[in-house]
Amino acid sequence: MKTLKIALCVAVAMCLVGTTAMAKVAHAKATSSNNGHTVYNAAKADSSLAMFVKHVNKAGLMKTLEGKGPFTVFAPDNNAFNSRTQADMTAMHNDSTVLISTMKYHVMTGKALSLADLKGMNGQTLTMDNGQVLPVMVTGDKIMVGNANITGTGIMSGNGVIYVVDAVVMPGKAMEMKAAPMTPPMPMGK
Repeated sequence: MKTLKIALCVAVAMCLVGTTAMAKVAHAKATSSNNGHTVYNAAKADSSLAMFVKHVNKAGLMKTLEGKGPFTVFAPDNNAFNSRTQADMTAMHNDSTVLISTMKYHVMTGKALSLADLKGMNGQTLTMDNGQVLPVMVTGDKIMVGNANITGTGIMSGNGVIYVVDAVVMPGKAMEMKAAPMTPPMPMGK
């Protein structure tokens, strides 16, 4: 009986070591170049991200997103672009500086964050490629970056991950999150 327990413990330990090794190999494959499958190519392959790809192209960021990375990309879907105000869209189309800054505000270079990573970042900020910070808010299973909800589990590529979001987050407007209005302070007694 004692020999059986020892053999079982050894078998479990070997399984754990094997699982850890397999996980490291899978992670290495997910963060390596993966035969040219990039976040840019993954976005191009998803028809719901056609407007995101169009704006990335217009901003001249396709080579960046085909680069080494790793990247975390928060890609607004087509509906997100269609629901933006006319003023925001006009500013993006008429001013290349606004367009480039806006598109870079959806990209973070240096880490391919998992959903678990993002869930652990409630109340923290991410420094995006335009140099501005993007707040992360977590409520239950819902993750928001700026005023945008992450709507899926992520699209993995060889150089990062794309999270589809339901809003275009404009630089300087990341705090558009629906927060309760502040109550003015009570006057102090005399």
